[in-house]
Amino acid sequence: MAKRFAFRFETMLKIRRQREDEHKRIVAARLREIAAAQEQLAVFHRQIREELAAIRSRVSATVPIGVTFDLHANLTRKRMDAATFVIGYRTNPHRDHYDVGYSAGEILMKTIRGEVKHVMAWRKMKLLKGGGINGDFLSPMSPIFNAMRKMEKDPRVLSVSDFPVHIWLDYPELGWSTVAVTDGDRTLAEKLADEIADEAVEMTAFEDFVTEEVRNGRSILGLYPATDEQTPKDFAAWRQKNGR
Repeated sequence: MAKRFAFRFETMLKIRRQREDEHKRIVAARLREIAAAQEQLAVFHRQIREELAAIRSRVSATVPIGVTFDLHANLTRKRMDAATFVIGYRTNPHRDHYDVGYSAGEILMKTIRGEVKHVMAWRKMKLLKGGGINGDFLSPMSPIFNAMRKMEKDPRVLSVSDFPVHIWLDYPELGWSTVAVTDGDRTLAEKLADEIADEAVEMTAFEDFVTEEVRNGRSILGLYPATDEQTPKDFAAWRQKNGR
């Protein structure tokens, strides 16, 4: 009986070690794939930046260049200096590729015809947000997207964009950006870029609230994203209590 038990125990240990070794191989392979993907992503972003600068170097400074990016783009000074205006996707998951491209083309044509004189303002923040809950129709990002849509109802506003960026890029200038493009109104463009930047910073209050709630044992379900009707009420009470 003891020998049979010892045999079974040794067999179980052997199987467990084999599974652990296989798990380690799988994890190591996935980490190599992630590293390769990160490098490809960084190369892709460098190519875009260099191509945009190359286009600008070959045309007059008076030639308008409109650029569209998805909301994970990392905006840099070099990119923004090369572009006349930048427009970002308004949805995540991305569903508005056509609409954003059409808007950029429309602004370009109006510029060429002299119908608008676009002015662009942008803000770069030392702020990063982890990937995952970035949907435009769910908290915590939905208030930002809603604010942008409301701003764009003003006929003086050509576009307002928000770029939470990819947090895995290795750039000295890595960080969240906001962009506002108006028809000749510099003061308004600066104001809107500031307001969306403030919304982004404000969102960190909700992130802190969620972190505290989870550490206190609350389930993430219905909390993040805030699909439970009680969550906004609890967040409001938390803000009042903590002066946020």
